[in-house]
Amino acid sequence: MDRKLAKKLVLKMNFDEFEDKANKLVDEIFDGLEGTLEEKKFGPWVWVKTEYCSLFIAKNIEKGGYIKESISRMKKMFAANPEIRKEDVIGATKLYLSSTDSRYIRYPHYFLKKGQGSSAVYEFLNWYEKYKEAEAAGEGRVSKINTMQ
Repeated sequence: MDRKLAKKLVLKMNFDEFEDKANKLVDEIFDGLEGTLEEKKFGPWVWVKTEYCSLFIAKNIEKGGYIKESISRMKKMFAANPEIRKEDVIGATKLYLSSTDSRYIRYPHYFLKKGQGSSAVYEFLNWYEKYKEAEAAGEGRVSKINTMQ
């Protein structure tokens, strides 16, 4: 059923004096239905599941999942490092995954942070540095392929 049909059905019930309230109620119902279930569940962090974690699954299906943990650690990482952007995360992750044997890649949440306190390992930050260095080295070049002519 679509929004217009729902409004017509409400109006057929002879609630003329409540027409504005009925239309508002129908709009609220349909507005609540818009968006995917993932968007409703994860909000603006849905990209962590659809883009970030899916990179790990594509490389090794056994290393997928842990979405809630990844979102939690991603939020903390962004809070601690406001200069890092989503595009940086995806780029650094792709660099890591392309450079690592699929049997040995970390789980997505462990790639961001593993351990507690002084023994915590932030592997993402190491790959973020490598990604930024590679990005800076490629500035001004037409092609990122190293060839001699």
